[in-house]
Amino acid sequence: MQPTLVIMAAGMGSRFGGLKQLAPFGPGGATLMEYSIFDALQAGFGKIVLIVRSETENQFREALQERWSKRLPLHYSHQEIQNLPDGYQVPSHRKKPWGTGQAVLTTRDLVTEPFAVINADDFYGADAFKALAVFLANKPSSVSSIPTYAMVGYRLRNTMTESGTVSRGVCLANEKNELMSIEEITAIEKVGENGRTRNEDGTLRDLPGDACVSMNIWGFNPGLFDLLETSFRSFLDQNIKEEKAEFYLPEMIQGAIKNDQARVSILPASSSWFGVTYPQDQARVEETLARLTTEGVYPREPWA
Repeated sequence: MQPTLVIMAAGMGSRFGGLKQLAPFGPGGATLMEYSIFDALQAGFGKIVLIVRSETENQFREALQERWSKRLPLHYSHQEIQNLPDGYQVPSHRKKPWGTGQAVLTTRDLVTEPFAVINADDFYGADAFKALAVFLANKPSSVSSIPTYAMVGYRLRNTMTESGTVSRGVCLANEKNELMSIEEITAIEKVGENGRTRNEDGTLRDLPGDACVSMNIWGFNPGLFDLLETSFRSFLDQNIKEEKAEFYLPEMIQGAIKNDQARVSILPASSSWFGVTYPQDQARVEETLARLTTEGVYPREPWA
């Protein structure tokens, strides 16, 4: 059974000034997600599920359907504010959907095979998809009926930008290289190969460049959906009246680890992650993709 790639593409793109997910960064006009689709296809994935908003689906279809539909199926799931479990109603003050955990839950009826989850506007590199494909194909055995999932871990030095500070989830692992916790650290500046931030008291905190960080690329089996719904219900019970509360996938996974409901293997990535965090990053991303195309890593049109 070939695994499925789930791409979270429902973001508003307000800071970018439009749908960053569909912005052409490659020399042939490819979006960042199309490099992920290409790498996933090469690694053995067999289906794509795009999580979008209902009002943007036509834009995605116009951009992607003709390019990719001959190579593998493209399916669409809608993340909307009203996508709540039975028994819950959207508060009148709520203006936006409920976060990445809710986004993945919307794909439940479309995903019946092992699957990976990524962001649409990030570049992860081919080795990440190869590692996930191997993990998902091997179906690791559970310990005491606890499911084992996967997260691709990147080195901090391979995820920073010269253009400004970044926020990263720094991972703590056990001796088996299993994820124990993710610490969200904001305002990390690049200092050579390492990172630096400030603690709440103003003191400096150095972060080693080889620290493992999460870039929101995961591997799951369909059993995740039961756990997601249960956790989403608990989240709503506590937070439904909070206007800006969001049900984040990494926080949900951390809770599952803490409660012995899941284990997460960290799969190392040797490649560099990149994305467009700041407007100044766009030229660097375009230059990198042009170089990879010249070197023959990617075709000019990844869908061809």
